[in-house]
Amino acid sequence: MKSTKNQPSNPFVLSGYFSSKYFCDREKETARILDAIQNHRNLTLLSLRRMGKTGLIEHIFNSGEAKNNYDCFYIDIYPTSNLGEFVKSLSKEIIGKLDSKIENIIKKAAVLFKSIHPIISFDSVTGKPEIEISLRNESRPETSLEELFSYLQQKESRVVIAIDEFQQITHYPEKNTEALLRSHIQHMTNVEFIYAGSQNHLLRNMFTAYNRPFYQSSELLFLQAIPLISYMPFVRKKMKGAGKEITPEAVEYLYNEFLGHTWYMQYTLNRLYTSSLAVITPLELKQQLDEITKENETLYLGYRNLLTPTQWTLLQSVAKEKGLKEPTSQSFTQKYALATGSVLRTLKALVEKEMIYEENGTYFVYNQFLSYWLRLRY
Repeated sequence: MKSTKNQPSNPFVLSGYFSSKYFCDREKETARILDAIQNHRNLTLLSLRRMGKTGLIEHIFNSGEAKNNYDCFYIDIYPTSNLGEFVKSLSKEIIGKLDSKIENIIKKAAVLFKSIHPIISFDSVTGKPEIEISLRNESRPETSLEELFSYLQQKESRVVIAIDEFQQITHYPEKNTEALLRSHIQHMTNVEFIYAGSQNHLLRNMFTAYNRPFYQSSELLFLQAIPLISYMPFVRKKMKGAGKEITPEAVEYLYNEFLGHTWYMQYTLNRLYTSSLAVITPLELKQQLDEITKENETLYLGYRNLLTPTQWTLLQSVAKEKGLKEPTSQSFTQKYALATGSVLRTLKALVEKEMIYEENGTYFVYNQFLSYWLRLRY
């Protein structure tokens, strides 16, 4: 099938948003976020990486409810390293939607903003014009930030701003960034914010620690895995569209292997969709997973060189357990020949390296393909 703007050649989409046709479930989450927006409540969306939070935000912003009633802006600040870069990222998104023509955008921006200067550049590959942002006073980005928020506050329409990987601001050298943003946001009457992030412990602490500027300023929504009962018919219907059958047992096997992590399931199904297989059973699915992880084996072995022997052994152990609840229990430490006294310290190190994550007191390997490979190899 030929890919078009709103119709991908493969229905198991891995990035970007095409339409609700290629979006599975999340009905409760969508309703809750829209309700928060409608009723002037800011919301914090927490999830693991590759669980689908960005896709959910794009799905909401592309819904009729959001399109018809709000001006929606989305920025991912993970690549930013200071307040100036944050302001430039937000400016580019806001200014880029002033008009459909870049020339008109430049003219309007010159009237609306004094300290923010948009510049036309050209993509080195396509040659298409793009907007870049410079600040007239790079040493005072807070001035440009105030100008942006003043512009938004004066808009007649209601505004929604989604800031992805919001916890990144805690790494900025400007230590007052949280307080600065909060001082502006708390006075906004027509702007709602969605704060999203995948480093849950950092993001959660920003909104639940009483001594932090954003304390209790937003309701929390933890994005869980799409239920198998919803994902099953979605997968089977999309495969059927290509003349393929995937058995319920195969979908369940995939779901259980990856604990419902959206991207890993989608990637595997994306590969199977283009295969010559007419019927996909757990056996064919396992063969595909073996092939995917074998392709990445060099990368996974490289991780071993970055970890201490104890960390590598513990990583294997967590993968094999597919969820470690009692890391210091005698049964666990004896099973994998681990020293009880060092397990918690080693777990903490692996969490800090983002090799392992903790959810509700249970530890899991972050990269689900790596976890599968470790179970297969060791």
